[in-house]
Amino acid sequence: SPDGSRLALDFGRSRLWTYDIARGVRNPLSTESGVSDTNPVWTPDGTRIVFNRGSTLLLMAADGTGAPEELLTRETSRLIPESWSPDGTQLLFISVGGGRGGSDIELLSMDDERTVEAFIETDQVEGHPTISADGQWVAYHSDVSGRQEVYVQRFPTLGDRQQISTAGGRAPLWSPDGRELFYRSIDGRQVLGVPVTMG
Repeated sequence: SPDGSRLALDFGRSRLWTYDIARGVRNPLSTESGVSDTNPVWTPDGTRIVFNRGSTLLLMAADGTGAPEELLTRETSRLIPESWSPDGTQLLFISVGGGRGGSDIELLSMDDERTVEAFIETDQVEGHPTISADGQWVAYHSDVSGRQEVYVQRFPTLGDRQQISTAGGRAPLWSPDGRELFYRSIDGRQVLGVPVTMG
């Protein structure tokens, strides 16, 4: 969670839970049976969690009360939430399938119309976008070079692309202060950290 007190996680790719770290208490978040709820992501204010249920993005209260709100459904693609802008008005998510390459990064604006637009769309595989704490940069991985590498571009305008990894990398994650970027090696056996100077 944004305040560092709780975790949101899925067990067996079926149920979502939150976990109070200090108290060691697990709280059920989604309780519907026969569905696959995965990939929970906290909103910046910590009050709600967006998650994936197949081809649908859902939003619900972080305490598990009330019915989830449907944000977006696309019958031909699997939608995976990834990262909120710091003000909570934009959500980056991954669209897998749908006949447009392996995976694309798209942007959902939380306005009245819930508009969606392609953010990074190529014939290659892009994934795991994460927005920096200041909202100025987005890190993600792509195999546009022929191998998965971690890149950073400006957010939301894109441009000034910089390759961060040098020997392959995936699944980047910013430190809370934005001064370091972590990512996994392609084989998943290493976690690497890179100091970052904004500018």
